[in-house]
Amino acid sequence: MVITFIVPPPLDGEMPAERTAGCTHLVYPMPNIYELIVAAVLERDGHDVRHEDFVLEEKEEKDLINFLRNDHSE
Repeated sequence: MVITFIVPPPLDGEMPAERTAGCTHLVYPMPNIYELIVAAVLERDGHDVRHEDFVLEEKEEKDLINFLRNDHSE
């Protein structure tokens, strides 16, 4: 099974939300450790796991749309 975790870019022109605490806008860009833990457990159990972080990679909405059109995750 192919599983992809997606952190989308902000779609409203504002700073992205801080996803670990969830109470502010992003100040220090870093991966969400909680998502990475779940991804690691799934990968350990034999799944093909991907993590696409459009915020950290400074990608835009058009990149997300392109990714979704070509993604074959289940």
